[in-house]
Amino acid sequence: MNEPIPPTNTSGVYWSSDLDDYIVQYNESDDAELRERIFREHLYYPLDKMSESIINRFKFPYINDSFDETKKQVIGFLVMNLSKYKPIRD
Repeated sequence: MNEPIPPTNTSGVYWSSDLDDYIVQYNESDDAELRERIFREHLYYPLDKMSESIINRFKFPYINDSFDETKKQVIGFLVMNLSKYKPIRD
């Protein structure tokens, strides 16, 4: 697997309105290569940051894994549930 591409967004915002569109594209695509590219280029960084926030907020005292291992598990859980995502449309 190729390494995720860090965002060029320097505003510090990791969840933008464009992300809704990328999640929809990811969910609607049957092309594994396209899904991989969308994930690496647009979804990995926001999900990574979100997982860090979740871990730091809830601490999970019953999990004995390292921070990085816990983060991988949280990201995996979020990716598994992307199909449930419903974007808010104006």
